[in-house]
Amino acid sequence: MLAVRVDGIKAEDVFVRITHEQTLQTGSEAGQNAGAMTYETQSAELPVSDAVAHWSSERKYSGTHDVVRQRNAVARLCGDAGWETVSDMTLESTRAVLIALSQATPTPAPKTLKNKHSSLASFQAWCVKQGLLDDNFAKMVPMPRGGRLSTGVRAATPDEVMQLIESRRIYEASGDRRIRERRSEIYEVMWLTGLRQNEASKLRWKHVNLTKQTLDLTSDLTKSGRSESIPMHGKVAEILRSRLPTLVQAEGSPWRSFPKWETLISDLEKAGVPQTNARGPFGFHSFRKGLATQLAKDGTPPQATRDMLRHSDIRLTMDVYVDARMLELASHLDEVPSTRSPKKTLDTPAPAADSHNAMTQTAQIQPNESRGAAQSDRARSSQILREKTGAAPAGRSAKGESANDRQGRSGKNGNECRRGDSNPHSVSRSGF
Repeated sequence: MLAVRVDGIKAEDVFVRITHEQTLQTGSEAGQNAGAMTYETQSAELPVSDAVAHWSSERKYSGTHDVVRQRNAVARLCGDAGWETVSDMTLESTRAVLIALSQATPTPAPKTLKNKHSSLASFQAWCVKQGLLDDNFAKMVPMPRGGRLSTGVRAATPDEVMQLIESRRIYEASGDRRIRERRSEIYEVMWLTGLRQNEASKLRWKHVNLTKQTLDLTSDLTKSGRSESIPMHGKVAEILRSRLPTLVQAEGSPWRSFPKWETLISDLEKAGVPQTNARGPFGFHSFRKGLATQLAKDGTPPQATRDMLRHSDIRLTMDVYVDARMLELASHLDEVPSTRSPKKTLDTPAPAADSHNAMTQTAQIQPNESRGAAQSDRARSSQILREKTGAAPAGRSAKGESANDRQGRSGKNGNECRRGDSNPHSVSRSGF
């Protein structure tokens, strides 16, 4: 006999006894019927509580993961719909309970709606397989769809966190005897570590490593079910070191009492921080989202932000936890280098590598008047040289022959200049 406890349908606890029929059959039929459940009635008048217990126990027997969450979700939906027997489940009532779930206040996240819808569909599919229902009504109702995944709260800004912490510090320094816990330190630890509310409230000294300055979370504490480690900020290490008792117990908690949601709302009101604004409400998860947004503003690589929040998908970190409305996009655009190079002006010539390049570049940027003056000086120097040597003007010989006639005559006399020889009839420009 196996006793299974079913919660969430009625105020009192319901205990259902389930028997597993052990058959001595062979072949594939034995594998299919092994562990098959038998109960007193298989009619549609079976109580929903018994059906949920049979369904969840069979899933647990087959090794299905997260059976407790699915069982509790289906039990709450059955209670909200008012189903007492399996025959009470109809298409209209199934659609009504799912619509009421999507319109609840506060609005559940799309991921929560998806999980509850799939759990109810799985339960009704099992009822169809057992012959208790004619059809799977949850499959006929479209799954509630929403926008992107959302945690439902806004990202806390550094100003809001500092305002909340300073308000608590002033009150804690007043010496009021009713103060049992320095909640300002709890809020600061959550802001600097990004711990979830459940992780922070169940934190124990065995998770604190002050030597390496890390928080080594065990698998029974994390949401992923894996052991994870978080780097510890220097201020967090200082807070936890100041709370060390004389005799440290591994299962002891660093907090005397962890604040509830109502306590956080009261502290926000006393600090003058609005609980709800245009970006959404403020909650314990706001510290976690605020840390992700602040890391993004400081230029932290997305992979490092994902590792700090311990997410399996970087899209969850960047699309949900980082609030793009708080990022200063305009200031980052000014840091993008321009693709246009500065224009070169004639008034500022580039530095020359040697004297020859400098003379060439200087000649290129001279105005027309200076260029004309330089040509006149060279012409005047050539005239003085011709007068001293008795040479004819350029292009004509002393006898009035042209350069072409002189070249032809010299070619006939056999005095033609070969390539590479010096020309005796030419005047070197660099001879003066």
